Formats: sequence, structure tokens, C-alpha cells
Amino acid sequence: FATEKLRADLMAVMVAAALALTGLVTVEQAFAGFGSPAVVTVSGIFVMSAGLMRTGGSDHLTRLLRRLGGRGERRLIAATVLLVGLLSSIMNNIGAAIIMMPAVLAAGRDAKVPAGRLLIPLAFGSLLGGLTTAVGTPPNLLVNAALTARGYAPFGLFDFTPTGLAVLGAGAVFLAVLGPRLLPAREPSSGAGGEGAGIGQNHALSTEVLVAPPQPGARRVRQITAELGLTVLAVLRPVDDGLREMAAARGETPAAADAGGAPAARALLVEGPRDSLLRAAAARQVHLLAELKHPPDPGGNGRDIRLAEATLAPRSTLAGKTLRETDFYHRYGLTVIGIRRHGETIRQPLARVRLRFGDTLLLRGPRDRIRRLGPDPDFLLLEPVENPAPDYSRAGRAAAIFGGAIGLAAAGVLHVSLAAALGAVAMVVGGCLRIEEAHRAIDWRTIIAIGGMLPLGTALETTGAATLLAEWLARLGADAGPGAGAAAVLPAGLPAARPLAACALIGAMTIALTQILTNAAAAILMAPIALNLAEALAISPYPVMMIVAIAASTAFATPVGHQSNMLVYNAGAYRFTDFVKVGLPLTLLILAVSLALVPLIWPF
Repeated sequence: FATEKLRADLMAVMVAAALALTGLVTVEQAFAGFGSPAVVTVSGIFVMSAGLMRTGGSDHLTRLLRRLGGRGERRLIAATVLLVGLLSSIMNNIGAAIIMMPAVLAAGRDAKVPAGRLLIPLAFGSLLGGLTTAVGTPPNLLVNAALTARGYAPFGLFDFTPTGLAVLGAGAVFLAVLGPRLLPAREPSSGAGGEGAGIGQNHALSTEVLVAPPQPGARRVRQITAELGLTVLAVLRPVDDGLREMAAARGETPAAADAGGAPAARALLVEGPRDSLLRAAAARQVHLLAELKHPPDPGGNGRDIRLAEATLAPRSTLAGKTLRETDFYHRYGLTVIGIRRHGETIRQPLARVRLRFGDTLLLRGPRDRIRRLGPDPDFLLLEPVENPAPDYSRAGRAAAIFGGAIGLAAAGVLHVSLAAALGAVAMVVGGCLRIEEAHRAIDWRTIIAIGGMLPLGTALETTGAATLLAEWLARLGADAGPGAGAAAVLPAGLPAARPLAACALIGAMTIALTQILTNAAAAILMAPIALNLAEALAISPYPVMMIVAIAASTAFATPVGHQSNMLVYNAGAYRFTDFVKVGLPLTLLILAVSLALVPLIWPF
């Protein structure tokens, strides 16, 4: 998980298979997770969320952000955290972040607030908002599943709300007050708004170019690149005849040898300021190799060519493939002239790069082709475009279906998994989205990862590992907290110190795991340990399990801790250290608020 050498869903299936092969669980137990109520609930929430998006239900929140955010930086940060948190309470975290990102970027431009000051709050708000309801995030559902499996009543739909609202409010205040000091004032590099007129700074671009020297000798090639401020990363190859023919067909001669025997153009991998490269290409001082192979406007007049940045979405079918394998140009009609990953430009030939979730592609092509990427589930455009209008005529129906499913679950009329499943079916039958859209709405990687990891929790129980870890934590809690005599003189109404110290330890362990695993995996691993810890200390399991649920969603200290973090990592041009600077103190704050509040609501 931590190295990302293998995908989380593949690792989860391997874990389930390994547990069955070693006899730690039966075959039935190894694959029971895929049919668990938690998996059904998460799938249903994905589909119902898509129904709300398809019918324009989220548009009200984006308009509200513009009104509440105003033009003040701190006010806009707070509004971003609270509104995405509200949306995340009823739908999956990453979906809420994706819906709100274009509105946040637009509001930031209106208020002249850099995107770097807003996108980390957007990601963190989506995580905190998921803590306000039982269906807001997978760890809440998995904690409930563990309670049910042990014979305890699960948390109700709104049992998470008091602590969830408290940590959401604390996070909003922290980010609004300290965010402008801790967050970088950076911008994404370009947008769909026009050639060379992007939505942010002039980032470095690494791409392949052809340089045709006007006189013999490689020295002149070096002079040209130096004058343009370009760094030559590699000399790739001479230009072949096919490229000469393509260039000649466009009235260009980048590879022609003159009568004096001048050498053919050099194909170079270069890096330099994006705007300088594009100006040089427009002046034909250099030729973008990608555009010689794949003209951005074949047969057109070139007047409607635009730049755009698009990030690979969490469920993108392009992840793990190269541009050549996806036949990107013929599939989308756009030319990829650069790729950024984790805030850094990729310095290798683009056709060989295996794309990953979160990669940002710099695209060039006709406006209408760029516009078509708007509703494409494989991409998230970093600049608002004129997408097909939502079907507002069914917005009320979608809201009624979602509200009805949540209401039936909250009232205890239906189990939350059954309510979610029926709600998903109703969205399709009611015409709020097509069955194909429902299939695409489900994040199958998340579903497989949860289903494959659930047997690990079973193995921890059946092998006694959870009991051993719980006893160790109980002993640590006893050492950390005061003795029985000190606990006896604590003021009335305050929680005993030993259980509180043990909760702090299990919360810290869960937080450490969720930075490198998925939040679902962290909850699956720690839930059985937390239950055994409660039994070892002879206390109620509910405060301990609430701490686990909150801690599993406190994935703030690294960009790899959650998909929402990865989504904004490239889009905000962040560095790894930006997450550490903001996320670590926020993590400590959330843990402190949780430890102070949870025992008051859920006594030991």
C-alpha cells in the first residue's frame, strides 16, 4: 500500500487469497467481504450521489459558495471547508471534492485568492465532512460492521453528527485562521480559457521538440535552446522520413536539409517555461513533436485552438496505460504536450509514461474537443467549461429519493445497506441516471479494496492477534495514565484517565496507518483491536470505536493518505511538505478535540 507499486484493490484481493491459502480464514470467510452490508452501502451511496450530480442537485452548493465566500481569503477558506463538508456528509468524499473543485477555483479567481490556499482546505473539508453521518465515509460503515459482528448495536445514522460537526468546525477555524500563513500561494499552470492565458503561473514544461538548425553543426542547436531558456534533457533521435512528410503536408520544413548539406532537425527532450516554449513553437523556432505527429486542428484554421489542464480522475480507465496504448489523440482529438505528477514535470518521452491517478495532462486542441472532456468520468478539467446542462426536471425526484433512503435508514425502518440499495435502484428506475452511468459511478477499486481487506479483520479476531494487541495497548494505557488512586479523585463527570490514555494510543496508531493505507484498511485493521481493548478495560466499546472512525479519516499529513489529497496535489501545484506543514498540526488538533469530546458524549 505505502509504496504504491501495486494498486490497493489488487493488494486487497491478494490479502484475501493469502489468508485463505494459509488457512487463517476459510474460503467462505475470505470472500464474504464482497457481499458485506458495508460494501453494499458504499456502492449505493456512489450511485445515489451520481443521481444528485446528474440532475444538478449540487449546483445550489456551488452558487452558495460564491455568495458566502465573498472576496475575503479567510472567509472563502472557511466557506469551502464547511460547504464541501456538508456535501461530503451525504455522499462519498472524493465525489464531493470533485463536484466542488471547479466552483472553488472560480470563486478563488473572483476573489483573487490563489488556488494553493483553497484546494488543500477543499480536500481536508471533504474528509472532515464525512465524519458527520454514518454513511459519510467508509470507516464509519466499517466500524458499524465490526460492532454488529461482535453483537453490539451499531451507531445510528446521526450518532456521528455531534463529534463530526465539532471536528469539522475546528478544522474550518484552523484552516481559515492559519491557512493563509501555512498554505502556499500557488496556482495551477493553465486552463481552458485560451491559448497561453491560463489560470495560474507559467510552470516549467518538459516536452519533445524538433530544432532545425539554419547552419551546419550541433553548436547552433545549443545556441537556439539557450536563447529560448530551454534545458536539453536528452537527444532523442534524428527525424525520420514519416515526420518530414507530415511536416511538409502542413507547409513546414523542420527536417529539411538545405543544398549545403545542413543536418536534419534534432529531436530533443527539453524543459523550459511553458509560455516560452509555446511562443517559440508559434514562431516556428522549434516544433512540438507531439503536434507534428498529431496536429491539434487537422484541416482547421487554428483560430479555435485552446490549452487545457485535465487531471486523471480516481476511476479513470487511462490509469496504468501509456498515451500510445490508449490511442489518446484519435480517442479524444487532443494533443498531450506535457504531464505533471506530484507537482513536478515528467522528464521523459511522453509516449512512454504510464499514467497514474492524479496526473495532470497539458492538452492542446479545439475548444469543442476540450469541452467534451467536462462530463467524461476519466478526467477532471481544472477550468470550468460549458458542460451539458444537468437534467433539472428530475432534480426534485433525485433529492426525494436520496432523502427518502436516508430517512428510512435514520428511522430504523430499513437497514442502511438495504436503504442504499433501494435508493440506487430508484435513481435508475426514476430516470435520474442511466444504468451505464450507475455502473460508472461506482468506484470499483474502493469496493474491491474494502471487500478484500475485510477478511484481515476476521483473521485478527480468529488468531487472537487482536486480543494480544489490545492487551498491549491496555498495559500502555495503564502506564501512561494515573493509577487507580489518582483516577478516584478526578472531578465528577470527567472520564477516567486510563481509558482516555488507551484511546489516545489507539487513535494515534490509526492515524499513523491511515497516512499510508486507505482509510478503509486502517478502520478494518483497528476496529477488532479497539473492541478487544474496550473489553480488556471493561469499558463501553462506543467511545473507543468512535475514536477509531475519526482517526481513520484524519489522513491529512501526506498527499497519499486519501484520494481527495491526491486530487488536489497536482491541481494546486503542491509539494509533499505542504501537506506536512498544514496536515500535521491539524491532525493533532482533531485528535485533541476528539479525545476531549467523545467521552462526554459516549461515556466509558
